[in-house]
Formats: sequence, C-alpha cells, structure tokens
Amino acid sequence: MIQTDQLMCMEGCGNYTFLYTNDGKRYLVSKTLKSYAAILDDQVFLRVHKSWIINLKYLQEFCEYERSLKLRGGREIAISRRRIREVCEVLTPIVKCA
Repeated sequence: MIQTDQLMCMEGCGNYTFLYTNDGKRYLVSKTLKSYAAILDDQVFLRVHKSWIINLKYLQEFCEYERSLKLRGGREIAISRRRIREVCEVLTPIVKCA
C-alpha cells in the first residue's frame, strides 16, 4: 500500500501505471491512469497530460510558455496542448510561472 501523500506522480503506459513516490521509488501496477484519475482527490492531483497525473504538493515550477512542470527531485513533465488551459487555471493562483 502506498499512501496518497507519498505519491509524487503517475505515468500511464497502456493498461498499466507507474507510480512514482517521494522516496524515488517506482512501482508498476495493472490499473489504467484513467481509473486513478476517477478516484483521486482533484484538489491534490491534477491530470496534465494523457500519460501523467501529478501531485500538486510536489510541484516546484510551472512554465506556461514551455508547457512544462518541474517536480521536487528534478522530474520534468510536459503539459499537453489540450490540457494547458485547464492546467493554467489551476496552477496560476498556486505557483509562480518560471
């Protein structure tokens, strides 16, 4: 069991999902990213790409111009063109644009 506050981000890969934790570990689970998006708290977790969900608690930088995010630990994640407007609405009040 992984606590949701330890989840840094999730990467969808077909019918599987990689869970990345704050201690640098990666777990593979046989559940789709869509199924996680349906059950996770949308005040804490944000889908930024077809393949990525991030935990806002671990967000360090947000660059709207480059459509990218940087999480603690150095992981960089691209924001999809289709989701950039939604992501900006959520992140602009929270994080200063780099």
